[in-house]
Amino acid sequence: MANAIKHDSAKLTLRRQEARESRLLYWLCFAVFLVIAVFARLLPGRRDTSDNELAGVRRSIFAEARASAGTLIPFAFMK
Repeated sequence: MANAIKHDSAKLTLRRQEARESRLLYWLCFAVFLVIAVFARLLPGRRDTSDNELAGVRRSIFAEARASAGTLIPFAFMK
């Protein structure tokens, strides 16, 4: 019984560590993509013809950074 408790505790600790790593990686990617989104908006002659742009909807730089980070992060944890 004692081994089962230690084993579950080790799994829980590993999951918490992976969750922390995932959040850290997300926020680092978000910061990088936020800087990229800001510079992309400042570039003259930028043509963004995404589906949202064609529909007349323009996402904020935070939404762009969130979408980019959210798209990239799952690939980092594929095994």
